[in-house]
Amino acid sequence: MPVVIAGSLTVLVAVRELAVNLSPGQVTGLFALIAAATLAEGVPVPLGRASAGSVSLAALFILSAGLLYGWAAAAVVAFCASVVVQVLERKEVRRVCYNAGVYALAGALAAVAMQATGASRTVGLLVISAFVGSIVFWTINVTLIVAAIARVTRQAVRFLFRSTASETLVPGAVMASTTVMLVALAESSAYLPLTLAGPLAAITLYQRTAHRSLMAMRLARTDSLTELGNYRYFTEQLDQLEAASREQDLTVGLCLFDLDDFKSINDTHGHPAGDAALQHVARALRQDGEAFRIGGDEFAILLARRTEAETRAIAARVMERVARTDFDHAESVKLSAGIAWYPQEGLEVSDLVACADVALYAAKEAGKNQISCYRPGASGRAGGGESVPAGGAATSRLARRGKPARAA
Repeated sequence: MPVVIAGSLTVLVAVRELAVNLSPGQVTGLFALIAAATLAEGVPVPLGRASAGSVSLAALFILSAGLLYGWAAAAVVAFCASVVVQVLERKEVRRVCYNAGVYALAGALAAVAMQATGASRTVGLLVISAFVGSIVFWTINVTLIVAAIARVTRQAVRFLFRSTASETLVPGAVMASTTVMLVALAESSAYLPLTLAGPLAAITLYQRTAHRSLMAMRLARTDSLTELGNYRYFTEQLDQLEAASREQDLTVGLCLFDLDDFKSINDTHGHPAGDAALQHVARALRQDGEAFRIGGDEFAILLARRTEAETRAIAARVMERVARTDFDHAESVKLSAGIAWYPQEGLEVSDLVACADVALYAAKEAGKNQISCYRPGASGRAGGGESVPAGGAATSRLARRGKPARAA
């Protein structure tokens, strides 16, 4: 509500100011920017990862409006582009209101920041203004959107912000430089900005085509339900770590996780509840290391260059995040974890799966919801976790995934 209210008030004040101050020629230019921003918002450029969404070139026209006509124009262009596209796409009302409020605030504050750099239109100040505005717009937009997503999905804000920032920083910089070009052309002639339509359309089409090809390759290595790496990709990454361990002093940790009593969730609450539980677990795992879904209710995290203590701490954090998650079926979901790491005496990286699976079996046998660590030739408890010798216990579990157990 604070974002929606602040955005709405910003737009109302902006409309009033534009009605008083804009000339007829500027009104025409403003409507052209609104149309361009709306088109760009409706045809976003996909980002690299399947789960990362897309980035809109609308920011280019919002920032241009701020440089050409002031903060009020930037707020109105941002608000109109967001609302029109989301209404046409029949988005949920509260989502439309929130996103429009975010866009309006980001556009207005970015324009204020640009105006604060100076009224001069020298090339140097124009470049500085564009990049300052881009940084402000990007920061406000990403922060507020990530905060909303984190609240809905219960993911860590820091993790979401880091992953989103890595995907959107480069497009943001590109739009800042293009903004300078558009404003410079617009100040020379009202029609010259039209010459950018062709290059922008070509870039968008190329990026969308390249993205489809990339996603086709990634889908072959991704679990469709959780968007984690699948078992095929897991074995590829393990093989790469094995090759790297022969060439350098590399520590490798493997955490295997299994949902406790997952069958009872499916039987009692139905498969949709089971799928939701798997997705919640996937979100908890995605925040530490490279995560995979390697079976129906079995997951893994590969950790390179991590110590034994760090590996155990990561497993504990994952289990804690899952345990404190509220599920719709009102039944808590818990994990058992088996850990193995390299180097240990007599072990290779290729043995980690069998050893971690032995440890996972021991955690299940010990009462579930526990972390069990593998140590060659030991039994009993050590280091706060179950230490078990290698044996035939892992064979049947690994056989279900199509990989034979290997003796340590």
